[in-house]
Amino acid sequence: MNNGFQYHFHGVGQGLFASGCLYQANSPQPRFLWVYDCGSSSAGKPWQAEIQKLTKFAACKRSIDLLTISHFDEDHILGVIDLLREFKVEALLLPYMPLWKRLSIAFASGVTGNDPFLNFYLNPVGYLRSVAGAEIERIIIIAPDDGNSADLNGPPPYDLPPANGPWQISARTKPPTQRPTDNNDPFENATDAEVLPPGETISIHGLWEFVPYNAPHAAVPSSFSSEVRKQRDLLTTESSPEVHENALKSLKSLFNGHFGRGDKARNAISLFLYSGPIYSSWAACKMISRRRKTSVVFPVRYPCYYRVNPDAPGLPTKCSILYSGDGYLDRPPKFDDLNRSLGEIRMRRLGVFQVNHHGAKANWHPGLAEKLCPRFSIFCSDDTKGNCHPSKEVKMDFQDYRPIQVNKSGCSFYGWLLR
Repeated sequence: MNNGFQYHFHGVGQGLFASGCLYQANSPQPRFLWVYDCGSSSAGKPWQAEIQKLTKFAACKRSIDLLTISHFDEDHILGVIDLLREFKVEALLLPYMPLWKRLSIAFASGVTGNDPFLNFYLNPVGYLRSVAGAEIERIIIIAPDDGNSADLNGPPPYDLPPANGPWQISARTKPPTQRPTDNNDPFENATDAEVLPPGETISIHGLWEFVPYNAPHAAVPSSFSSEVRKQRDLLTTESSPEVHENALKSLKSLFNGHFGRGDKARNAISLFLYSGPIYSSWAACKMISRRRKTSVVFPVRYPCYYRVNPDAPGLPTKCSILYSGDGYLDRPPKFDDLNRSLGEIRMRRLGVFQVNHHGAKANWHPGLAEKLCPRFSIFCSDDTKGNCHPSKEVKMDFQDYRPIQVNKSGCSFYGWLLR
């Protein structure tokens, strides 16, 4: 059985929109399609054209098998609503994020009291399910890391996918549980969502796996959380725009008093996602790069139309990808936690690494690139207008790991898997 895989980073300027797929060599249609984030802060809603390219590539497959939202910053989520109107979603991954952190991102993004998008931050699950035309089969909330490491063995290699029909994910999720921190938060107690405990993986028939990582959360005083809930209640129960604006002003004052202005503690949650083959299932697997600088509709469907040769060129040991969103790896212990959770074996398999927070210095520490040691490092940012991302220090650190700047043009990587 021959299969292909493809990673693609869409050119959306200052933002992130990434997708990938698995397919069989005798069929051009993706058997499994995933998306990681969809948004941009660049003018003109650049994600819309890229969504149309994705629909053309997917052809008759109008469903995304796995959609992941790393966190709730606008440059990562603004295109999600348009995406939901074009595709059915089989499974949606969201990081668990407490109410106070969701609301801090809301007003940091300029959301006002009468802005309908405020409802996304108040109740992400309910808001996404209410989008006109949206079909979301499962919503899976990723619990914060608690020190457990992901299983390196994965499902048995003989768990083959069906010859016909969809390839489905397998995940040992649990129903949502009452959390003592805020029993009235609809996100924490969403009855139509599942929870993936720390250390659990998501697999596709013993052939491919996704391993999410939600970094441990910093605790806040109970008095702080109580005041946040009080202002939240005003936002959800009162209809007056004036009351909403006053509630948001109170929240801003509360956060500034507790964290200081612009403190990174407000935005330190971002869902990492490892994706790659279950290597023991395959006799051979290789990844080949193909950088795209043109506007040709992505991606090239290699090796869809021919059977691959085991001696074909490519990287045989580094076929996996790690998406990091805006995650913080600013201190060695944070990298160590990620490395422990995913497992060193997986971390040594990285063919592609999406450099966290568009290459911001505040999310990085010296020597990070050598620890990750990816074959390719991807910077998703608009570097044409004096933007601070990526920083020169981060670019220098990754200079030996084939850095690629993804701005208005996309970038693809493809490979094959042989049994």
